[in-house]
Amino acid sequence: DLDTLHAAYALGIRSRNWPMAIEALQRRNRAWPQYAVDSWLKLGDLYSPANADDPKKAIEAYRQAIELAPPQYRKQVRELVDPAYRDSL
Repeated sequence: DLDTLHAAYALGIRSRNWPMAIEALQRRNRAWPQYAVDSWLKLGDLYSPANADDPKKAIEAYRQAIELAPPQYRKQVRELVDPAYRDSL
């Protein structure tokens, strides 16, 4: 359920268990697409060099977040992207 995925994500973040946090967000995307923009932004952050260190996946996650955002909110979503990646989008 959604609460379990939120707990798994939070535990993954606290314990620096990136695969657990990533899996929780991916499952949330599949089961609750209304949270996809938030999940993709968080996945982008998780894939950053400070965490899972996969810049290609970070860029793709941020792109997904922007693409899935309603057109009138894309600029605001882009502003939430890690500044190190904004020029790559």
